[in-house]
Amino acid sequence: METTAKDYIFLTDKLDSLITSRPNFVAFRFLHEIKEGYVSLTYKELGRKAKTLAFALKEKTVSGDKALLLYPSGIDFIVAFFACLYADIIPVLAYPPDSENIDRLITIADDCNPNLVLCTNSVLSTLDDFESKTRMQNSAEIERKRKLKALYDLPWIPSDLIKANGVFRKKKEDSYSNNQIALIQYSSGTVSFSKGIEVTHRNLYLNSLQFIKAFDLNSETHLVSCLHPYHDLGLIGGIIASVFSGIQTTLLAPLTFIKKPFNWLKEISNLKGKVVSGGPNYAFEMCCHKIKDEQLAELDLRHWKVAFNGGEPVKQETLERFINKFAVCGFSSKAFVPVYGLTEASSFISAGSIGKGVTTCSFSKTLFRNNIAVETPHGGNSVKLTSSGNILNNYQIMIIDSKSSQKLEDGSVGEILIADPCFTLNYYNNIEFTKESFYKIYNGIKFFKTGDLGFIKNNELFITGRLKDLIVLNGAFHYPHHIEYSVSHSHPALRKGCCAAFTVTRENKEFLVVVQEISRDAVNKVNLEELLEKIRTEVITINGIEPSMVCLTFPSSIPKTFNGKIQRSSTKAQFLQNTLKVVACRQSGFTPSKEINYSALKYLPPQLTEGRSRGAITIS
Repeated sequence: METTAKDYIFLTDKLDSLITSRPNFVAFRFLHEIKEGYVSLTYKELGRKAKTLAFALKEKTVSGDKALLLYPSGIDFIVAFFACLYADIIPVLAYPPDSENIDRLITIADDCNPNLVLCTNSVLSTLDDFESKTRMQNSAEIERKRKLKALYDLPWIPSDLIKANGVFRKKKEDSYSNNQIALIQYSSGTVSFSKGIEVTHRNLYLNSLQFIKAFDLNSETHLVSCLHPYHDLGLIGGIIASVFSGIQTTLLAPLTFIKKPFNWLKEISNLKGKVVSGGPNYAFEMCCHKIKDEQLAELDLRHWKVAFNGGEPVKQETLERFINKFAVCGFSSKAFVPVYGLTEASSFISAGSIGKGVTTCSFSKTLFRNNIAVETPHGGNSVKLTSSGNILNNYQIMIIDSKSSQKLEDGSVGEILIADPCFTLNYYNNIEFTKESFYKIYNGIKFFKTGDLGFIKNNELFITGRLKDLIVLNGAFHYPHHIEYSVSHSHPALRKGCCAAFTVTRENKEFLVVVQEISRDAVNKVNLEELLEKIRTEVITINGIEPSMVCLTFPSSIPKTFNGKIQRSSTKAQFLQNTLKVVACRQSGFTPSKEINYSALKYLPPQLTEGRSRGAITIS
C-alpha cells in the first residue's frame, strides 16, 4: 500500500488521496450476472461519479438528512454510498424491494423515517407491483398500506439517470466530527425484529483497521466478495476496508453465487498473488454440494491464502468436506480463518491466525448439554466444536450465566458480553433498547450483551449458538443448528441448510418440532413415511432427543434473512398459525392446539405414484 488507513479517519479523505496518487488504479470490478465480463471502477471514476451525485444531492438536502439506499449489488451502490458521505447525508442500508422482503423494507422505512430514497431506475420500475398486490382486509393490512404509502410518497431519485451540472467540492468551513453518524445499518433479524444501528466515521475507520490487520491486507492482496454490501461484513470487508487499504476488490452479487457457487471459486482461481475471500459457513457448504467433481479441474486455489468463515457457527464437518473436495485444486487447510463478529460492532470480535488453520476440540456431549465444556477424545459421546480464534484489538470478553448474571469461569457455557473503549453502540431511534443491551459491571465498564452463547478455552472463543434459540428439554440444553445440520444431511432428498428446529409449549411442557424442506423433484420419488422416520431416527441417534413432530415442506417455505440465516422464530409462528406449506408430517405424543391445515397439499401433483402418501402421519 502506498498509504495506510491510519493516515485518514474519514473514508472520503482517503478516497481523495487515492484519486490524486493512483487515479487509474482499478479499485472495484463487478462481475455482472447478465452482461458478459466486468464493470470496473477506478479511483478517479469513483470520485467523479460520487461527487457528481453528491452535488445533485446537496441541492435537495441538508446535512444530516437520511437517504434510504435501495440498490442491487454493484457499482451503483458504491457510488451512491460515497456520494452520501461526501454530501454529509446519512445512508440507511437496505435490501432492494422484492416480494419476500417488502415487509422488512416497510418496517425499516417506518423506523428510520428517511428524507429520500436513492435507487436505480430498474428498482424504481418494480414498485407498482407491490402497491397493486396490497389489499386492505383488516387493521393490520390497513396499517401496512399506510406505511407503504408513506414510503412511496418520499422523493425517489434514480441515481443512474441523474445528470448534475456540477461536481461536489468540500469547502474549508465543512467540518465533520469523527463521532458523527456515518451510516445506519439494520440487523438481519435472525431471532427478532431488525434494529437500526448507528455507525460513526470513527467506527468505520477503526473497524477497517481491524479488518486490514486481521487479514494482513497489503499491496499483494486481492479481495473477492460475494457478500451483501448492506450488511457489516460485506460493507466493511468488501468496500470500505478495500478503499482504506488501497487494494483491488472483485465483487459478485450474492444471487450470482447462490445460483452457481462455482462462479465464486472461479474468480478466486483466476487471480494471482494473495487472495482474501470468505463468507458464512453455508457458502462453503453450498460449494461442497453444488460444484461438480468434473469442474474441479478448472480451479486453481493455491493463491487463496485467507478463507474466512463467519456470520454463523462454523461447522467442522463443513470445513473437512471442503478441504477434502478442493485439496486437489491446491486449497490448503491452513487458509481457513474462523471469525466471530456482530452487526452492532460492525466488525470482528475474534479471529483465527493466518496460516494456522482452525482449532477444533471434542467435548463431552453429556456435560456440554449441561453448559460445561470438558475436552474428551472424539467418539460417540462427544461433540466437535471449532474455535473462533483469539479476541481482537482491545475487546474484553466476559461469559455470564444468563439467569443469575454471574460471571462464569473458563470452560463454562454462557452468554457472551463484550466491552471495548472504542465500542460506542447506539440503536437508532431506540434509547430504551440501547440501555437494556448494556450491563454495567466492574469499575463502571459497560459490557454489551450479544445474545450469543459460548465459552473460552485456552484463551480462544468458542461460539455455541443463540440464547433465544436454545432448546431446553428435560433439563438438558440443545442447540438447534446441531439438530438441523444432522437432519439436512440425513437424506439426499432433503435440502441442505433448509431446516428449522424449535420447541412449542403444550400444558406447561416443551415439545420439539423439526421443519425440513424437501426438494420438489423428490416428492414423488421417495417414500414420505420412511423419510419422516429417517429424520426422527437421526435426531434421536445424533442428539439424544425425540422430535414430537417432523414436518416436510416445499422449497423456500422456511423463512430466512436476506443473508441466508434461518429465522426459527418466524418458522415457529407459521407452524402455530398453520400456514406452513406442508408436504407431510409425523407426530408422536403431541397434539396441536387445533387441527393442522395442510393447505399446501394443493400444490402437489394430483396423482402420487403407487405406494406413495402425503399429509398427516400420526404415530401413537
